[in-house]
Amino acid sequence: MIYAAVFRVFGESVRTANSTVLILGFGLTIVCYLLAKSLMDSVMALLTSLIFILLPYSDEFDGTHHWFSTLLIMVAILLLFSGRSNLRIVMAAIMIGIATFFTQTAGAMALTTCAASFICERWIVEVQWKHLALRLFLLFVGAASSWYLLSRHFILVAGWHRYWYFQVVYPERYVKLPEGFLYLGFAPFHGPRATLAFLEHLWAYLVLLLVYPCLLLFLVRRRRFLSSQTMPLILLAFMGSGLMLEVITRLNWNRINAAIMPALIIGMWMLNHIRARRLIIPLCWCLLICLAAGLTVSAQHMHHQCIVHLPTGAVLLPEDRAEEAKWIAQHTSPGDEFFDVGDVRFYLALQLSEPGPVDMFYTSEITRPEWVLETISLLERDHVRYLLWEPTRALQNVDDKPASEADHLGPMREFVRAHFIRIKTFRNKDQIWERLDDHHHL
Repeated sequence: MIYAAVFRVFGESVRTANSTVLILGFGLTIVCYLLAKSLMDSVMALLTSLIFILLPYSDEFDGTHHWFSTLLIMVAILLLFSGRSNLRIVMAAIMIGIATFFTQTAGAMALTTCAASFICERWIVEVQWKHLALRLFLLFVGAASSWYLLSRHFILVAGWHRYWYFQVVYPERYVKLPEGFLYLGFAPFHGPRATLAFLEHLWAYLVLLLVYPCLLLFLVRRRRFLSSQTMPLILLAFMGSGLMLEVITRLNWNRINAAIMPALIIGMWMLNHIRARRLIIPLCWCLLICLAAGLTVSAQHMHHQCIVHLPTGAVLLPEDRAEEAKWIAQHTSPGDEFFDVGDVRFYLALQLSEPGPVDMFYTSEITRPEWVLETISLLERDHVRYLLWEPTRALQNVDDKPASEADHLGPMREFVRAHFIRIKTFRNKDQIWERLDDHHHL
């Protein structure tokens, strides 16, 4: 919805999308600095925020709903850092409710852990029961109200049953990714840039998993830190651990980076309270500078990428993707319907319309058989001329049989074989198929 609103105001272009992602990253960095500044001195806060922003921007920053939820949840924490007035609690609850609209699991975990931190606060600073009850009431009502106001239109259009199915039942029952509980599936890497990226990802993975147990051990061994002054830290730990629990069941790098801010701030806070901090903190600055320099130099020497001028602006693409983008741009016009079976990367850049009901297909239960049949019906109804089939994205070839019982693309393969002809195979093995009627008219 945010991207749709931005495109409506500023137009659909690569520059608009990139600017939105840059503003998102800037907002995350500012919030990270302000949170860290509440717990540490300004130099340590700056170091923390720079380390944080290096994670997404060292690679392709995928500004998905996870990042918007993270920003809203961190703003909620920031609001509660300075006090527990009724107004602050309501404002934080509204932020959590909006975050739930973007990512239901992240918002739900943030709401639960925020409530748990309020209850924990009851014993540490001796909050009266009536005040605790009021805080919990404002928290839950504020979050539920803001979530419902944003979701109401979709609930009314889809109905409660269908809305519940897609928000809760479908992800739990059918979205089974190769990455699982605590498992990332580390891919092989080659070259200095890939090595740096791997080390950076491994570090983020370990920080996310280890910081919260280390903080618990730290506070148990140093009970003097448990006071009203540490409630911001405990609130951050509760909500950060909630984000960690939300992502560890289906880990990927984007989800890890989106959930790491609380863990990073807490980790830097602990480093600032150990005896060896005078040695470790300068070392952190050196490592940060070296990593940033290494990534910058390696990016400047990436010869396998090139600039492609598309209807929405110039983009930098790997050579194989650039070859595809150029071909599609030469054979389509903005507004044409085009079906990319396994991805969505060309629709915005080339201003093409997607004919199907879902964004992409998988050879697993993620893609339901009724969606395949509906897509076939729409492709036939709209007489879509070109489609891009990607064996490289585990879709197999059009001539292949279903890989398993979970592969529901059999009818789509049959439809493509019967009504399309392959006219182009790119260097990366992706294929362009053209409708037979249009091909024979040439």
